[in-house]
Amino acid sequence: MARLKLRDDDMCWSCHKKVGTMLHMLHNCDIIKDLWEKTVSFINELFNISLIKSPALCMLGIIPKELRMHGLNRQWCRMAMLTGCRIIVRQWKTTTPSSFEHWIEVMSNTATYEQVIFRLSGRQDLFLKTWSPFLDYINNGQYPRTETSPSICT
Repeated sequence: MARLKLRDDDMCWSCHKKVGTMLHMLHNCDIIKDLWEKTVSFINELFNISLIKSPALCMLGIIPKELRMHGLNRQWCRMAMLTGCRIIVRQWKTTTPSSFEHWIEVMSNTATYEQVIFRLSGRQDLFLKTWSPFLDYINNGQYPRTETSPSICT
């Protein structure tokens, strides 16, 4: 950011402790570590898999090929990780940590939008295959519902 003359120094906008490289700001910063730890743990529990937190996974949504996952689950995981990045970028200049609860809320909102899109295209079955693991987990009380958490409507 300092090279682009957007800041006077090159320190991270969030923690102000280390050089604010892209890797640091989207993956290594202490302010966001909790978001990634909880998100990866949630996905591991949701799909009974063993993802390991890495920059490739968190920043790019790259899921190791050796993990045996259904294509729709793999696609959902990729979107979930990129949603984490989007949350971090939206709070880029703040010292407020990006929270897992906010991630759940954004994913729930995304599910609501996707449900409308799939319903309009006559593909409610595909929506259910894609989103059921997440929504079942939320709706069955395994994670506290937020006011914006959608319910599965068939």
